[in-house]
Amino acid sequence: MSPHAIVAQLEQMAKQPGSGLSLRWLTPKNWSYPVVRVDLPSTGARPVRALINAGTHAEEVQQSIPQALGLLRFALRDKAFRRRYATTVLIKLNPDDPELAKKPWYIRRLTRYRDLNRSYAAGRWMVESRLIARSLRGQKFDVAVDLHADSDLDGFLLVDGRSDAAKANWPVIGRALSALPNVALLDAPRKKPIVTGYALSRLGAGITPFAEHAVGCFDTYLADRGVPYSFTMETPQKLDPRLQVRGGLRLLRSILDNVRVHGGLGRGQR
Repeated sequence: MSPHAIVAQLEQMAKQPGSGLSLRWLTPKNWSYPVVRVDLPSTGARPVRALINAGTHAEEVQQSIPQALGLLRFALRDKAFRRRYATTVLIKLNPDDPELAKKPWYIRRLTRYRDLNRSYAAGRWMVESRLIARSLRGQKFDVAVDLHADSDLDGFLLVDGRSDAAKANWPVIGRALSALPNVALLDAPRKKPIVTGYALSRLGAGITPFAEHAVGCFDTYLADRGVPYSFTMETPQKLDPRLQVRGGLRLLRSILDNVRVHGGLGRGQR
């Protein structure tokens, strides 16, 4: 997906009569790696405040950005969603040169060969992560989902950014994953799970096995700043491309709905 096509879709959404959707460039629009923030306010009282992050890594944009755009399109046409949620979406455009994106994961790093998703920590900051953090400063969110994808996964994986609270979040995680009807989409075979750096702690739910692995991750950064439900959602790139987007969007909506109803936020009846 070209950056121009993505921006055109966002601008078209913003122009819809009464959409209320707003775009704000966190970096200059003409940067090689621009970051755009999309806000869709709620039409109801005391909505769940949701933050979605997409486009961090080059080889994942074909999953994460369509999933984020799909959620925005759904929100614009579904009145119940608009009443229940105030939605913020962060989208990174043009992450990496296309040729760099084809290289192995361990040498593909976002801007200037550094991994943006390990830069939300002291000594690791990049210009983009600093600007994103500044944009979010002082704002509170109830749930955050950082959208990623992986070629080694056998199914969708949900990683809890708060490893110390993983057990408390299991009821929400388990219900969220039940939105996928085929268990093969949820996780790898139990005898030998393939989770690429994550350890399965429950069906489809992962936590990082070592604390240092999560240093600088966006989900951990948000969890440490008080977001009660902060996840990374990994989409299996082995799946049919259409199902990657469709299944990811279904899981994303399920996460939001289950946090609202079962997450102890006092918003389940709205």
